Amino acid sequence: MKKTIKTLLRSGLVCLFCISLLTSSSYAWYTEYVEDNPEKALKSQVLSAELSWKESWTDSWTVVKETGGSEVTSAIFQYEKWEPGYTQVRYVNLENIGNVPLQYCLKVSETETHPVGVDIAQVIDVYFIEDVNHSVTKADLATAKYAGTLAQVILASLDHDGVAHGSLDLSAEKTAAIVLHMQETADNTYKEAYKIFDLMISISEFQTSSTTL
Repeated sequence: MKKTIKTLLRSGLVCLFCISLLTSSSYAWYTEYVEDNPEKALKSQVLSAELSWKESWTDSWTVVKETGGSEVTSAIFQYEKWEPGYTQVRYVNLENIGNVPLQYCLKVSETETHPVGVDIAQVIDVYFIEDVNHSVTKADLATAKYAGTLAQVILASLDHDGVAHGSLDLSAEKTAAIVLHMQETADNTYKEAYKIFDLMISISEFQTSSTTL
């Protein structure tokens, strides 16, 4: 039983990061002994998560809605004047709204690079700030987790555990900041360059001793 939350990012001097939610079957079944009934009862498990984002910490959360298994997207990184030294921060929240614990894994995959032979991902630094509860400042970036360049993050995603992974108990949530920073040393080689890639959060049921599949 798996579900995928998928995001798309276009990096470059024209930068577009779209976030979307893809769903698959969200129900499974297990048998559990009911104390006041000697018979075993069949109960449903619901694997479900809600993904939301905001541009500024003081903004309200924008929920990425799922509609009948279709993909719904919204641009969260969108800027047309990237230049060396420019930084953008976006806040993302993942909440377990199902009735079973879940585990998640974040991976990034490349879909298009333009022009051929010029990879802007090599000069875009990526930072993750977990459990963020305030507006990110330059001081936070000094101690933030450096994930590598975007090119390195894509390569690291080939690993089974992806770029990041963890678990969420019932009703638990995880809030993080994603920071993109164009290196100060980037030159005019990247002036017309862009990259399209998928940022994917896959969730699956987190097995516990209290359930029997």
